[in-house]
Amino acid sequence: MAIVVTAEVSGLTDEQVRRIPGMMERLGPPLQQSKGFIAHASGLIPGAVEIWQSQEDWQRWFDTTVRSTREAGALPDSERRFFEAPFVFVA
Repeated sequence: MAIVVTAEVSGLTDEQVRRIPGMMERLGPPLQQSKGFIAHASGLIPGAVEIWQSQEDWQRWFDTTVRSTREAGALPDSERRFFEAPFVFVA
């Protein structure tokens, strides 16, 4: 079953927001090629919303790509929540 992941960043600064386009230029292509990735949206919350085919697919992406970027200080930590999404429509 598909999942929705919210990653909310409390205290997101203006400087961090200004770095998001550059970060997405770097993380976007590997994200789009990741197994199980369906969609990403920013701006709905101070952070991002993503849809994945499974939490395992998301966890693989996080462990192999996001964790090292975050630990390097280029990406603030976030509070993540996972929700089942029994119906996902992609146009």
